[in-house]
Amino acid sequence: MYKIGIDVGGTHTDSMCIDARGELREVKVRSTPRDPSIGTMECLKKLADVYGMDERSFLSNTDTIVHGTTVATNAVINESGAKTGVITTKGYRDLLDLPAIPKPDMFNLKWGPWTFISPKYLRLEVEERLDEKGQVLIPLNEDDVRKAARSLKDRGAEAIAILYLFSFFNSTHEDRTEQIAKQEFQELYVYKSSKVLPVIREWQRLTTTILSAYIGPATEKYLNNLVENLNNKGFKGTLLIMENNSGVQSPELTKQRPATVLSSGPAAIPTTALKMGEIHGFKNIIGVDMGGTSFDVVVMPNLNVPTTTNHVLRWHIMGLPMVAVSSIGAGGGSLAWFDVTGSLRVGPKSAGASPGPACYNMGGEKATVTDANLVLGYLNPDYFLGGTMKLYKDLAERAIKGEVADKLGIDAVSGAEAIYSVINAVMSDELTLRTIRAGYDPREFALCVGGGAGATHAIPLAEHMGIKDVLIPKMASSLCAFGMINTDLRHDYIQTYWRELKDVDYGELTKMYNRFEDEAVKTLKSEGIAEHNIILTRYMDMQYYGQFRTLQVEMPAGPVTKASIDTLIERFNKKHKDVVGVSNPAFPVEFINIKLVAAGRVPRVTLKEIPSGKEKPEAQSLKGYREAFFNKKFIKTPIYDGDRLKSNNIIEGPAIIEEMAQTVVVPPNWKFVVDQYGNYKSIF
Repeated sequence: MYKIGIDVGGTHTDSMCIDARGELREVKVRSTPRDPSIGTMECLKKLADVYGMDERSFLSNTDTIVHGTTVATNAVINESGAKTGVITTKGYRDLLDLPAIPKPDMFNLKWGPWTFISPKYLRLEVEERLDEKGQVLIPLNEDDVRKAARSLKDRGAEAIAILYLFSFFNSTHEDRTEQIAKQEFQELYVYKSSKVLPVIREWQRLTTTILSAYIGPATEKYLNNLVENLNNKGFKGTLLIMENNSGVQSPELTKQRPATVLSSGPAAIPTTALKMGEIHGFKNIIGVDMGGTSFDVVVMPNLNVPTTTNHVLRWHIMGLPMVAVSSIGAGGGSLAWFDVTGSLRVGPKSAGASPGPACYNMGGEKATVTDANLVLGYLNPDYFLGGTMKLYKDLAERAIKGEVADKLGIDAVSGAEAIYSVINAVMSDELTLRTIRAGYDPREFALCVGGGAGATHAIPLAEHMGIKDVLIPKMASSLCAFGMINTDLRHDYIQTYWRELKDVDYGELTKMYNRFEDEAVKTLKSEGIAEHNIILTRYMDMQYYGQFRTLQVEMPAGPVTKASIDTLIERFNKKHKDVVGVSNPAFPVEFINIKLVAAGRVPRVTLKEIPSGKEKPEAQSLKGYREAFFNKKFIKTPIYDGDRLKSNNIIEGPAIIEEMAQTVVVPPNWKFVVDQYGNYKSIF
């Protein structure tokens, strides 16, 4: 049986398949932005070809497909989501106009107003009100709800987000509003805050619910098409969707809570990076992925995957738990351009999958990072994507000369060097922001580099950060796709429980956790997880009295007692000391939200070991030589076939290692050793 991971990116759709013997097969195709399912199905067809099977036979022998999609993200970024209306408590129509995040340039008095995906004319009020304990102050005016639903439909709304004050304590009014809206218009997509994010702080709750409504129709349509296509091709296995929180879930749950896939692909970075750390004994890992469009960063101290509930996407805060991935527009397709000062810039705009870089010969005329890498001799024009796609060096030179070199008064090679240097500086700045400025010393971390372009730029990034330990996985080009096939199912449950210590009811708290756990076990079992593979972990969001920022602390399992609460408070004080630098055990604490993380363990991927060899690579692994640019000049550089290298082989720079979907550039004074699985680790 086969297990497949598929990651839809902005430029390429990556797929990784592992068979029963532990052998990996990788396929890349150009993404199809208008309908990403086309690229997904093309990947599956090409994987079938790799195994010498027809598509139907291959899929009938596939046990699991784990899929990461950018459909939701692209809908927000490209402003192509559903026309979204809002129904809210009377007097709170303008809540969205009071954002909880600063403007990008807070000192610019000419900065325009915020632009939200739900305009004011689509935000309507109804009469109802709950108090801070969830008790009804003003009953729901159902006539108001009917009028609002009809008005929104008349104004072209395709989806509705419902937010009432304190509905996280009592969802009755939101539940009834949902019923009425669906009775009035069956075709409307309706999302309520008490289901999407039942927590305190209404602005964050509203924006998360709006995001769910905005991307819901497109996400559901895409998943329905994908499931139908897979079924038509004979797939009878399990389809799972990658979540923001580095877990996976069923398509049905994804359709109910579409905001859980707003950062679907990059959330798989930690799985592969931590696997590499485990193999080589590193506990502090920085995982990066440089694809065709973006550069993603995750910093993992002590093997901890950082999560956030304050991710900002187009002025909207995403309040659901997600991996703290930082993403910028820096990839192989990033465009070179000049700003108003005449300074060379690279990114964030990208040539994308179409027309792509100039060297693709698909109509692109602007200079990109891939064009620069080709001109500098790093890429083999006859072996791009394993030789399935030819690159045209003359077109790359022409684009760089016209777009960059002529404007700087230099030749095309110097222009390519400038592009290479600028994009490396852009990525290094992001690494600095996520490490040094966050209080981490990058020299204490290993850098795990993935993405199709990552291995070509890995060493300049490491040198800039002072990092000596660089890890380049064999599957680096499809880092996220590999991570997906090694990821557990995961579901997060959250509910506000705003209490001071003196008001905590141990019995009530125990019942709330038990309710979460019962629901989690039922859901995971429905997804095919055996009970002995279910792991439930309790948490509590806490803060000192009067604070506005909480810390998540693990809650002891079992019935809630005075002893378990004492342990919880002790853990909170320690974490506050570790994170903030101070703590005060004598100061009163507040409990804000209870949480449960439910994980369904899946079998771990067992990698196949490669044959062992000596330090000096054998002659057959040397493909030849090529002029490549190092230290301001072209140097005759040995080119190695990565698939013929053996464990223990040492590659000394300058050298280039070519694989089907990545090119490892080893500058002078750097050395890499091949490990037992074919991964590369720097040595000195």
